[in-house]
Order: sequence, then C-alpha cells, then structure tokens
Amino acid sequence: MADPISPWDSATFELAKIAVTALAGAVVGALTAQGIAARNKLRDDQLKELRIISTSAAIAYGIAEAFIIIKGQHVKPLFDTWKREHDRWELATQTAGTAGTKVVFELTPEFRTLTPVKAAVDKLREQMFANIALAPSAIRLVNALDRSTDQHTFIISEMNKAIAGYKSQQMSEAQLVAVYFGLLAGTRTDASYPNMLRGLYEDTDNGIMFGKLLGDDLAEHWKCLAMGQPQHLRGKPVAVMEFSRAEREGLMPDPANFAGWIAPSLPVQPVPTLSDRIIRALNALSS
Repeated sequence: MADPISPWDSATFELAKIAVTALAGAVVGALTAQGIAARNKLRDDQLKELRIISTSAAIAYGIAEAFIIIKGQHVKPLFDTWKREHDRWELATQTAGTAGTKVVFELTPEFRTLTPVKAAVDKLREQMFANIALAPSAIRLVNALDRSTDQHTFIISEMNKAIAGYKSQQMSEAQLVAVYFGLLAGTRTDASYPNMLRGLYEDTDNGIMFGKLLGDDLAEHWKCLAMGQPQHLRGKPVAVMEFSRAEREGLMPDPANFAGWIAPSLPVQPVPTLSDRIIRALNALSS
C-alpha cells in the first residue's frame, strides 16, 4: 500500500504550485510588458521616420526646383541661343560654299558666368541613410542626384574659368566665334565651351529629374510606413510637388530619357520590419 501523503508534503506541494504559478505569471507579465514597450518604441521610431521622410522629400523637391530655376533663367537661354546661332553659322557656311564666296557671319558670342546651385545633397544623403529604412530605388536616386549636382557645380566652375580666360586674352571676333562653336582656328580646335554647355544642360536636366523622382519615391515610402500608424499620429502626408508650370514652359526633361529610373506604379503595401516580427513573437509567447 502506498505511503500516505503527510500534511507537510501536501503543504510543500501547494507552495510549489503557487510558486510555479507566480513565476509563470511573472514571466508572462514581463513578456507582455516587453511587447508593449517594444510596440511603443517601434511606433515612436516610425513616427520620427515619417517626419524625416517628409523633410527629405521636401528637400529633394526643392533641389529639383532650384535646377528648374537655373535652367529657365540661364542654362536653357544660353543653350537655345548657342544652337540657334550654330544653325545660322552652318547655313551661312553652306551658302558660301555653294556660291564659292567667303563666309559672311557676324556674331557677338554670349559668354555668361553662372553661380552653382546651392543643393546640400550630402546632408540630405546623411539624413536619409541615418534615419530612414531606404528602398534600393531611393538609394540609387540620391546617389545619382549627388553625382549630378557635383558635376553641375564642376562644369560651372570650369566654364567661368574659360570665360575669364577668353576675356583676358582680348580675342578677335573670329577667335571668339571659333571657341564659341568649337571651330578650327589656325591649327587648333578648342571645343571645350560647346562641350561644357551641352554637359551643363544635361546635368541640369538630371538634377531636375532625379530630385523629382527622389521626392516621389519618398512620398510613396511615407504612404507605406503611415499605413501602420493611427490616423491622428501620422502627421501631414508628403506634399507631392506639381511640375505643370515647368512643363508648360518647356523646362521639364523628357521622361523617355529616364525610362530606366522610373519605377512602375505598384499598390502601396506596408513595409515589413524585423521589429514587427519580434513583437508578433512576444505577443504569441504572452498569449
């Protein structure tokens, strides 16, 4: 016959049960508190990220607008004048060749010094990389915008130096026309000015389009991240910049030249994060 359980053993067993139950409750309580704390931290981090995304998008659009301004005020008029005068020079050359006469062509080249666009893309990159879980498209765009801005600044610096050199040399009209169009002058051809002008036009368009596309990309990222937050905590959505006026004035680049950079429109989906998976695991343990 089995030995009867003594009152002492019974009490010990009950105490053990109580201790185990209390320990289990404490563990569940700790896990629940940890899950709540993690959720609150994630929410705070995402709300901060939403604000930084909005700021970064505004900066990107502002850079695009700055390039639009310099294109409208300086780059496009300079390039259009150069192209129109170059076409006129070619026509005069062809006419003289057909008639067997000397080329008659008068021109006062328009050499204009410029001020580089103030675009703190390096600080924008630092802000984005440090505070936003960036998609690959945004990384490509901010890097491309950085390169285009640096090249734009470099070309303006080189053009200003070249123009100062032309003026200091007191060139004749024929010599100025030669450097303006990149023609043979004596035994030397200097095509640096027209090449720089073409490069300036291209990098201006790059600055416009990469700034616009980066702003649009960040606006979409804001939508994805905001889907996981209560409406009253999201703040104002990114104000997507309209470029209709620039389009009417012929200042927007041809989108066909940036086909590889323009992503197809996809349904907005929440961005899954490691923190989400950790919180789900903690909730499962505490349930």
